Amino acid sequence: MELSKNAHKWYNHIIYLLSFTDIENPIKSKEIENRHKISGELVREVVRYARVEGKPIASNSNGYYMAKTRIELEDTIEHLEGRAKSMLKTLKSLKAIFPDENQETLF
Repeated sequence: MELSKNAHKWYNHIIYLLSFTDIENPIKSKEIENRHKISGELVREVVRYARVEGKPIASNSNGYYMAKTRIELEDTIEHLEGRAKSMLKTLKSLKAIFPDENQETLF
C-alpha cells in the first residue's frame, strides 16, 4: 500500500497530532479536517496506512486515538473484522450473479 502524494505530505503531521491522543482524549476526523482544510478521505488514507505500518490507532464514535493496550484496540479490531466480512459477503454475492466468466448478460 502506498500513500498518495497529498497524504504523504500530511502523514507526519497527522501522526504527530494523534501522538497527543488517548482513549480519554480522542480527536475527531472533522477536527483534523477543519483545522487543516483537508478531506476526511485524506485523513482515513493516512490512518489506514499508519495502521498497516504498525501504528496502534484505534477509533470509536468519539474519534481517533493512540491505543496503549490491546484492550483499547479490541473494539477497532472487531469493527474492522465486521466490515471485512460484510465486504467479502457482498463480493461473493456479486460474483454469483455471473458465475460463468464468459456470460455477458443475465438474460
